Amino acid sequence: MEKKTTEEILAESFREVSAKKAVNRITVKDIVSNCGMSPTTFYRYYRDKEDLIAQIYERKCREILARYKDSPDWWEETVREWVDAGVQNRYFLMNLLTNTSGFESLPKQMSEISVRLVEDEILARSGRDSIPEKDHLKFSLHAAGAVRLMCAWVLGKVSVTQELVTEIIAETGAPLVYALL
Repeated sequence: MEKKTTEEILAESFREVSAKKAVNRITVKDIVSNCGMSPTTFYRYYRDKEDLIAQIYERKCREILARYKDSPDWWEETVREWVDAGVQNRYFLMNLLTNTSGFESLPKQMSEISVRLVEDEILARSGRDSIPEKDHLKFSLHAAGAVRLMCAWVLGKVSVTQELVTEIIAETGAPLVYALL
């Protein structure tokens, strides 16, 4: 049995509390009380609840990218699993998007994290030292659009299949990603 880190325990506690309560009504006290920790412990790892949310997203993205580290089709596989994760976490995401400043700040954070992680993956795979600014801006635009599409789809504002969402995100990003490899 693998022992969980403090960060994992706090993230799990937040998710448990969010299953019963709107995110904007959850306090740090709620999170730490649920898992038997102290506020001091929480603040040792996170600045605030929003920082915890960003870290949950980043951790999930890192897990997904790591699974496809050696795959030549890593981009398409990563996008497919990222969309799958949106489906599996639909109610959690809906709570985050509708009960925080949500549709503005959360997608911005998700986009920034996604750009950083994918660009790091591209640098590792290509041996490059940096991403040209123009390509960084193109990928930032793609990530913002992909995250917005995913969030709108999760909230039911876009009525298409999961397969189509996955296909659109993968196909529109592939030329940007593979051109840099």
